[in-house]
Amino acid sequence: VPPAHRLVDIGCGPSSWLWQVDEHPLGVDISPSYSSQFHIAGEPATTASAGYLPFASHSFDGVWSVGMLHHLPEEIARQALQEFERICSLDGYIVMIDAVLPERAWRRPLAYAVRRSDRGRYVRSQSELESLLPARQDWTVARHRYSYTGLEILVCWRRFTDRMDSSEGNS
Repeated sequence: VPPAHRLVDIGCGPSSWLWQVDEHPLGVDISPSYSSQFHIAGEPATTASAGYLPFASHSFDGVWSVGMLHHLPEEIARQALQEFERICSLDGYIVMIDAVLPERAWRRPLAYAVRRSDRGRYVRSQSELESLLPARQDWTVARHRYSYTGLEILVCWRRFTDRMDSSEGNS
């Protein structure tokens, strides 16, 4: 992904995955205790719902969400992805990574059982997760297996280049 000066990690939890690559995003989580822990670690944090982000349009160059959407019902997950697009700068990018169910449960029964027992009640299939993406054709999607048990994630990203603010309309 391109470098970004203004990063946000939506659904950050008590710490950000981005810290592992020496990035320092603004953390956003609906849990006040997670936001507080994030802040105690020396990073800025805000308590807010992913479906209603308290930021101006085009506020961030990089919008990240790692492992959050499977905690949200469909309507709020759709709102969250629309909010990601709204707060992303005109030449920024969005990266969304989330758990997915195995394509064939019978081939990866352990992975299927782990995903079904996840505390996130909305683990989706790849097609269900992709259906949440606004303007799906503009997103790049890659599926990755990351454990010997067959657990998989979907990495979705969208880069905006010279996009026109939808409020300007076409003349």
